[in-house]
Amino acid sequence: MNVLLAIAAIVIVAVVLSVLLMRGRSVARMVPARPGKPSFRFGVAAGEVDRVPDFLEPMDEDELAEWE
Repeated sequence: MNVLLAIAAIVIVAVVLSVLLMRGRSVARMVPARPGKPSFRFGVAAGEVDRVPDFLEPMDEDELAEWE
């Protein structure tokens, strides 16, 4: 299994290099992703939601009438 992973890694590196270097000329460059704060934070809306509906429970008659 480890041999297959090593071969797969070599193939991936070869493909990436062939894309980055075409005919010995650099056509693209690899740069690290932009560091920064993530745009989403867990817990931002903590305490904002009072009741979460249970989607697996059948609707009662009043809720069903609102959809009709």
